[in-house]
Amino acid sequence: MPNYLAVFQNNMLATAQNRYVAKELMELSDKTEEYGIVLSGRDCQEIAEFRAAALAENERIEVGVGAVKRIIEEFCDSGYVNQNNFKETVEGLLECFYTIKSETDDKVSDDEAIEFLKYLFETEAGGDINKLYDSEAFDIFINGQGNGRSVRTEKNGKDREQEL
Repeated sequence: MPNYLAVFQNNMLATAQNRYVAKELMELSDKTEEYGIVLSGRDCQEIAEFRAAALAENERIEVGVGAVKRIIEEFCDSGYVNQNNFKETVEGLLECFYTIKSETDDKVSDDEAIEFLKYLFETEAGGDINKLYDSEAFDIFINGQGNGRSVRTEKNGKDREQEL
C-alpha cells in the first residue's frame, strides 16, 4: 500500500521549493526590466516548475535557487531575447545546462557551463536554442570534459552515439 503521507509531504515540499525559487526569480525584475523583459509572477512560477522537472529528469538536485538565477542574469542582456521568447529561452538553456552538468559528471563548474552557453548562444547558435543544443561545439564541449559515457550527436541529419 502506498504511503500517501510521504507522497503528500513530497508534493508539499516541491511546491514550497518552487514558490521559493519563483520568489527569488521575481527579485531579478529590476535587472531584466533594464533590457525590456518583465518577469511576471506566472513566468517565474513556470520557470521554477520547469527547473524542478529538468532536475528530476536529469536525476539532479540543487540547493537553493541554483543556476537558473545566474542564467537569467547572464542572458537578459542578449540581443536575441525579448519579452516574447525569454521564458522559453531560459527553459531551453536550463535543459542545456543540466545536460552539460550531467554528461560531464560535474567536471565543468556552473560558471564555466553558463559562460560557454552564452558564448555559443551569441555566436554559432545565433540565439536559437535548438541550434545550440544540436551544434557540434556543444558536443565537443561535453566530449572534451568526458566521463566515458555515450552522448548523442547529430551529424548530417542522422543520430548516432559517440563514445566520450
